[in-house]
Amino acid sequence: LFLAGAGYFFLRNEKLTLTENCNNQVKIPDYSRIYAEILGQPIALSLVPPMFQRHVSDPNPPRAIVYYFIGWSGTGKNHFTKLLLNKIYPEFERNGKSELVTTFTGTHYTGNFNKYRQGISNIINKKLKDCPRSTFIFDQVEHFPPGFFDFLSDFLNSSERNGIQYNMAIFILLV
Repeated sequence: LFLAGAGYFFLRNEKLTLTENCNNQVKIPDYSRIYAEILGQPIALSLVPPMFQRHVSDPNPPRAIVYYFIGWSGTGKNHFTKLLLNKIYPEFERNGKSELVTTFTGTHYTGNFNKYRQGISNIINKKLKDCPRSTFIFDQVEHFPPGFFDFLSDFLNSSERNGIQYNMAIFILLV
């Protein structure tokens, strides 16, 4: 009985230390080495990392930040995104996944966008309620149905609504 209790206590505490926590998992990025990890893309390298760093280090940014990366398949949009997020979320850097990073893929949402609107909205609101510094990646944006950008603008044009902070969020759109 003692061993069972000790095992439960250990597993419970181990789960608490292994689960991500917004307060101690989001860190201020250091992009000094990112330039060595990306070949080419001088405009993206000169603009994006400093803006990203300013947004994450600001305790109360005026609004959420949006990045829109456009390019042919294989140009490095996903790679660049991963490098940016690795510097903010240690769990994402360790295994490429994080509860603080959510990806939506356009090919999964075909047809009338109204039938997906509430589900995506609920996910975004829940994630932002848990951690205002969450990131949302919208991959293959060109495949999202009409109405997607109007839907997304609701999150971008508000700093706080219904007790949820939107201004610290990061939205990355990949085309």
